[in-house]
Amino acid sequence: MAEPTTPEYAGGAPGAAGGARPAPPVLETMEIVRHRDIPGRQVHALTYRDVAGDRWSGIVRLIQDDEGSWRVCGGGGGISDGPERDGPWVNLAGCWGEHGLAIGGWVGSRGVERAASARLRAGDEVRVDDVDHGVVLFVTSERVATSAAIVELLAPDGSILWRHELELD
Repeated sequence: MAEPTTPEYAGGAPGAAGGARPAPPVLETMEIVRHRDIPGRQVHALTYRDVAGDRWSGIVRLIQDDEGSWRVCGGGGGISDGPERDGPWVNLAGCWGEHGLAIGGWVGSRGVERAASARLRAGDEVRVDDVDHGVVLFVTSERVATSAAIVELLAPDGSILWRHELELD
């Protein structure tokens, strides 16, 4: 009989090889940094530490069913100490599909003082969110009717500090 094996944790190593998985979260460290809601949908930006001591951040979408109960329906995230860049940018995560779109992220440290808001363009829809606690969030309840979206980080005067195209297929 084979001995039981202990799972190998990535310990925060993004894209860890060999099937390693992130260490479990320490629930007491979980913090909702910011959230937005529209009827039937919520998007939350959260942070936590795992049992290995690494900091993680994520974007989580909740949807409300016909009985009024809420459930998690997608999201994304990764290790909090992501790459640094020379200029402003947003470390985006999220999900999209038949239940709408929920995208957000943390403004990189070199842009948080210069950025006032972010804009999401998806087809004919344009949504704007102010940078709050270093985070921007977007949420819709309907499927986005285009295969791409553009996210822009804006200065207080409305000039574009950073632009990124997302493929939504």
